[in-house]
Amino acid sequence: MLAERCVILIFLVCTVNSEIKDLLVETDIGFIKGLRADDGDYTMFLGLPFAEVNTSNPFGVATPHPGFEKTFEAYDDYAPCPQREEYNLTLVGSLNCLKLNIFVPDSASAKNRLPVLAYVFGGGFTDGIFRFSYK
Repeated sequence: MLAERCVILIFLVCTVNSEIKDLLVETDIGFIKGLRADDGDYTMFLGLPFAEVNTSNPFGVATPHPGFEKTFEAYDDYAPCPQREEYNLTLVGSLNCLKLNIFVPDSASAKNRLPVLAYVFGGGFTDGIFRFSYK
């Protein structure tokens, strides 16, 4: 289901000219507004929630995101999951961290469909934005 939503979002993006700063697309979960990049010919959709964590069982199955009542402004990609920060050993993050970033080149449109690349951040559960350190 997540892959279907991502593909729908990507294929609904229309070509935009360089004067447009924001891009609004309609998906099956609601309207999403992306941000046009200043450093290239692409649009960014940052921090899209794709599922919700069951707070009583955070390691169990997540439920698909129910959708947006208002337009979701996909401008912020900062959403770390709960972890211990390496340097001062404080807890950071939130269970509300199941988010996705999508980058769409301007050449993509409903008529000019492009391949989709899915990148899963590595680190072997030991390295990432914050390094996990267990003692």
